[in-house]
Amino acid sequence: MENKILIPAILNTYRPLTDKSWSITLNLNEPNAEQKVIIDRMHQQAVFVLLKDTGITKDDENIIDSVDGDIETKTPSQRLRGVLYVRWEREKEGFTDFKEYYKYKMEKVITHFKNKLE
Repeated sequence: MENKILIPAILNTYRPLTDKSWSITLNLNEPNAEQKVIIDRMHQQAVFVLLKDTGITKDDENIIDSVDGDIETKTPSQRLRGVLYVRWEREKEGFTDFKEYYKYKMEKVITHFKNKLE
């Protein structure tokens, strides 16, 4: 079974997130049993998405099939910044500005590893 499905959907909601990524919610027509298995297999995985307001043509499918499998994910530094932002939202630790909090935490990390060099 191929890990690819083509299923009509309605773009329900979208919103930008603090890390510059976007959250998109799609309402799908009821998937059949095979599509459910594929969707379940893809859960929490990086996937490619084609949004198009008309039917998918054979050319579109060829483009999709020709895409290199490497999905660009967040860099480790982007992930760290995102984690620090969520932590700052939950526990401000006396900081009212995230930029200052980020600088402070990064300096602690840098100092920690710098001390290991000595």
